[in-house]
Amino acid sequence: MTEDDRAPFDVLEDILHGKDAPDGSMNVCELDGFLAAIACGPDKIDESEWMPVVFGLTPIEFAAQSYDPVLIAAIRAYAAQIADELSDPEDCAYLPILFAAPDGGHDGTDWTCGFMYAMGMREKAWEALAKSRQGDLLMPLLAHEPEDFETGPPVIDEATTAFLRANASAMLAATVVGVNRFWRNRERRAAGLPRLATARAAATPKAGRNEPCPCGSGQKFKKCCGAP
Repeated sequence: MTEDDRAPFDVLEDILHGKDAPDGSMNVCELDGFLAAIACGPDKIDESEWMPVVFGLTPIEFAAQSYDPVLIAAIRAYAAQIADELSDPEDCAYLPILFAAPDGGHDGTDWTCGFMYAMGMREKAWEALAKSRQGDLLMPLLAHEPEDFETGPPVIDEATTAFLRANASAMLAATVVGVNRFWRNRERRAAGLPRLATARAAATPKAGRNEPCPCGSGQKFKKCCGAP
């Protein structure tokens, strides 16, 4: 089997985590979060704009470089795969790619970095979500935000942060699904179409009634998805 015959993710993992990985390029977890935000975000961003960011370059710097066409094709194919997974906001198949954590769970830090890099490309547009009543959808990102990304004092308590980190895979998946529905509903409203049917978040992993709700809302489970 040649590299061209393998799944895009397998090619990306081998190249981006290999000894010949391009300097400054994202790892696979960062790339996954980045492409998820591109796919579920408020505006369409052309490949010519986002591809250089994958390598930590400006468009002009990227144009002056030469990269393995197998790598570029794999990134392009993986972006299309994620976009397809999020194409139906009522039936999303997306799950984040996360590194294993020392405690046996998952570490969402690198994935969150990638997601927030994409948010930064349309910072003003993303403010509409952050300031809305559904702004809590972004709470799992805050729990995994690296120290050098912090812009102020913590806005969630230690217990909530610990819960969101312990359940990183489910929480970040819920963020992507919820964010995707938020922006697609705004597009539907602008087009005069009805809102998507309200989805009841699945309580997985199961939480105690006084613990933070697994959907990432920041509320206690008994007042959110566990409400009678």
